[in-house]
Amino acid sequence: MSEDDRRMQDLNGSLISVVIPVYNGEKHIEEALLSLQNQTWSNLEIIVIDDGSTDNSVSLVSTLMQHDQRISLIRLDHSGIVNALNTGIDYAKGDYIARMDADDICHPKRFEKQISFIKKNNLDLCGCNIELFDAGEGIKNFPITHDELVTNLLTYGKSIPHPTVIAKACVFKKFTYSANYPNAEDYALWLDIILNSDFKLGNCPEVLLKYRVHENQISKEKKQSQLESTAKALIYHLGSARENFTREELIMHTRMAKQKEKVDQLSYDLHLSFMKKLKYFLDSKKIDLRHFDNAIFRICKRSIAFKEFPLNQYISLLEYDLKFFDRISLKIKSHFATS
Repeated sequence: MSEDDRRMQDLNGSLISVVIPVYNGEKHIEEALLSLQNQTWSNLEIIVIDDGSTDNSVSLVSTLMQHDQRISLIRLDHSGIVNALNTGIDYAKGDYIARMDADDICHPKRFEKQISFIKKNNLDLCGCNIELFDAGEGIKNFPITHDELVTNLLTYGKSIPHPTVIAKACVFKKFTYSANYPNAEDYALWLDIILNSDFKLGNCPEVLLKYRVHENQISKEKKQSQLESTAKALIYHLGSARENFTREELIMHTRMAKQKEKVDQLSYDLHLSFMKKLKYFLDSKKIDLRHFDNAIFRICKRSIAFKEFPLNQYISLLEYDLKFFDRISLKIKSHFATS
């Protein structure tokens, strides 16, 4: 079989169920659906879940359904994105389940490339890089490997952009979104997966989705809710996974990872205790500790302005057999000494 024949067999093979929640999305829903209809991977089930829209979203989707039998519409009373997502996933019949927001745009080869990346790297769940547009611009890149994603999820680094996700159906059938973490339901789900399964995660290192930025996404209220929910999710999931993490350590880790104010020595001691335990935990899971080193650097750079920050104690957690990190640690010390 030629490479072209194999590619065509793949494109007409596994069914992908695309779950799209929409609430008053009349301005962009047609463009989003068109980008799905133009995918090179044609075997799609496009499930639109209307979360009680009061605009013309339902009418627009209904019109498109008349011309494309792959599109279906589920109507709900307004109850929020978590219920909409879980409802769509319950309805999905595909071998893979993919996410997309009603105001984003897919690259024509998004699913073709993500499925290829999943198979090549033996993954169960995959995101990708994104291009910001509308009220924002630029490219956002994300960690590629499972090991870096696990480390970042536990230390508040970059992880997986939610609207880009595609996963084997078994992942979403075993793990569901929780309404306990408003504006961070995706982060809580990723934590649940990495701490309670052997599923492997990754990000395809290509820009396969245009992510629309608008004012509602960057409101102060939403940011505060997101911060509170990510902390709550980490305290619950990591606290449940390993009993030797204390609640006080987990709370201080959240505070230190996003530090914007001075803390006392007891707080630093609590956080250092957490990081030592986390390093042991990651090592026990056979996670590449070079990513843990990167997390230490993020914390050091963020905390550099606070003179009481015990820099040497944090640097002592690094893997000193790596000359690269030795050089970086010297730069941090130099910066700290002159700041």
